[in-house]
Amino acid sequence: MTRQSASPQRPKPPRSPSPAPPRIGRGMVFPDMDRTMHSPSPTLPFDARSLSGVPGRRLGAWIFDGALIFGATAMVAALNPFIGVIIWPLLATMIAFVYRTATLAMFSATPGMQLFGITLRAGNGVALDLPLAAAHTVAYLVAVAIFPLQLLSVALMATGSQGQGLGDLLLGTVMLRRNG
Repeated sequence: MTRQSASPQRPKPPRSPSPAPPRIGRGMVFPDMDRTMHSPSPTLPFDARSLSGVPGRRLGAWIFDGALIFGATAMVAALNPFIGVIIWPLLATMIAFVYRTATLAMFSATPGMQLFGITLRAGNGVALDLPLAAAHTVAYLVAVAIFPLQLLSVALMATGSQGQGLGDLLLGTVMLRRNG
């Protein structure tokens, strides 16, 4: 005589629909980013087209953004030149933090990155949110403040398969071309 279990087996719930496409800003799809180019994890490779030429573009964006930050710092320091010169490093760091965090959180790219056609994405291909943008900016500023870390970051960008710097590797972000 076989014994039957007292509880009947439940049917399996239906599968949920596939995840939404990558989004940026206030719910808008990033217009020139191919939805198939994102990777489910930062360890998986992105499309080679989306990574080609990124280190050079990143350098150009860095120079452009640095010039904007320098100009903004100079304008604020000009309000009181004596104090401005004394607190220049603190002032420049505060302006750089606000500039990079705000633009990365809103557009997943600084104006320099936009000019050079690159965008910073999380490892799963989605745009950065405010906490990740702030963390990326802090990682960048720490690397800039400690020169050997900046050298290591540049070396990683130049030699890594996905062109990721030290902060990118720690946070799982990747810089991609906007037009693939």
